[in-house]
Amino acid sequence: MAAALAQAGQHQQAAAAATDAETEARLIARPELEAFALADVAGALAWAGQHQQAEDLARSITDPHWRADALAGVAAALAQAGQHLQAEAIARSITDPDRQATALAKMAEVLAQAGQHLQAEAIARSITDPDRQATALAGVAAVLAWTGLHLQAEAIAHSITAPYWQACALVDVAAGLARAGQSQRAADTATDAETIARSITTNPYAQAEALAKVAEGLAQAGRNQRAADIATDAETIARSITDPDPDASARLGIPDWQALALTAAAVALVRTGQHQQAEAAARSITRPSSRPSSLALVAEELARAGNHQQAEAIARSIAFPPDTQGEALAEVAEELARAGNHQQAEAIARSISDPDSQAKALVQVAAVLAQAGKHHPAARLAAAACTTGKWTTAIRVVLSLMPSAITTLARTLEEHDSAQDP
Repeated sequence: MAAALAQAGQHQQAAAAATDAETEARLIARPELEAFALADVAGALAWAGQHQQAEDLARSITDPHWRADALAGVAAALAQAGQHLQAEAIARSITDPDRQATALAKMAEVLAQAGQHLQAEAIARSITDPDRQATALAGVAAVLAWTGLHLQAEAIAHSITAPYWQACALVDVAAGLARAGQSQRAADTATDAETIARSITTNPYAQAEALAKVAEGLAQAGRNQRAADIATDAETIARSITDPDPDASARLGIPDWQALALTAAAVALVRTGQHQQAEAAARSITRPSSRPSSLALVAEELARAGNHQQAEAIARSIAFPPDTQGEALAEVAEELARAGNHQQAEAIARSISDPDSQAKALVQVAAVLAQAGKHHPAARLAAAACTTGKWTTAIRVVLSLMPSAITTLARTLEEHDSAQDP
C-alpha cells in the first residue's frame, strides 16, 4: 500500500503507511521473512521521500542479502530524487560486489536521464566486473540515444568490449537515429551491430538474442525484409541450443536457454511483421514450464502491434498457470483500450478467472480511460477492481481520479475497526 501511495504522489500518507508496516514487520517471528519485509518497507519509505529513515532501516537489517537489496533500493530512490552524492555513497557502501554493481548501474542510468552524462559514464566505468561494466555502459548509451545524443551514445557503444552488450548498445543507437528520421544512419549502425552479433560464436544463446535485437533495430530503420531474415536466423540459432537432460535442468532450476532464445526471436519476428512464424516459434518450445511465459510475451507483442484477435487467442490458449494467462489477457485488454475499443477491453478484463489478475486488468483499462478523460467509466472499473482482487492494486488510478479518496478510505476503515471493537 505504501508503495502504491508513493507512486500516486501521496507521500505523507505513504510514509505513514510504511511506518505502520515497519512496526508490523518487526513482529514477524521468522528472521528471513522479517528481513524480506523490512527490505520492502525500506524501499517504500525511500520512494515516499523518507530517505534517512529508509537508509537507517535498511542498515538495521541483519541478513546481508536483504540488507544489500534494501540499500540498493534506497540508493535508486535517492538518485531519482536528485540526491546523487548520497545515492552514490550508499551504493558504494554495499559490500556484496554483485549488488553494488547493480546499484551503481542503476545510478548511472538515472544520472544519464538527468542529463549528468559524464558523471553517468564515469560511474559505469568505475564498476570493476567487466560484464557488469558493459551492461552499465550499454544502459547509459541507451539513455543518451533516446535523448538524441547519438554521437555520444555511439562513442560509448564502440568502447564496450563485450560483443553482446556492444551489439545491444549499437541497436539502441540505431533506434534513436531512426526516431530522429535518420534512417540510413540507423540502418548502417544496425548493420554494424549485426556484424558484431555474428562474431559471437562461443555462445549461441547470446548470438541469437543479439541478432533478435538487431532485427528489431533494422525494422525500426525501415529495413523490414532484412530485419525479418535476421529474426529468422536468430530463430534457427536458437533451435541449435540443446539440453541433454531437460527434466533434470528443470528440477535444478537451470535456465532453459533454448526457450529464452526462441522467445527473443519470436518477439523480434512479431516486430518485423512475421506474426504466424512468431507464434509457431513460441509453441515449439519443448519444456512445458517455459512455454506459457513465451506465449504470453508473444501475445503482448501482438497486442501492441494491433493484432488483437491473434493476441487474445494465444493468451486464452495458455491453460496454466492462470496468472500467466491473466497477465497476457490484461495486456491485450489494455492495448484494445488504447485503440479505443473500450467495451471489448472491459469484456476481456472481466473474463479473466484469476481474481488478482482480473483486478490488475481492470486497473490497466481504467488508467487508459482516465488518461483519455473518460473519468466516470474509469472510476467504475477502478471500483470493480477493488471488489475483485487486492484493493491496493487500484490505489494509483483511484487517487488520480479523486485525490481525496485516501482520506475517505481511512475514515471508512477507522469506522469499520471501531464497529469491530467489543
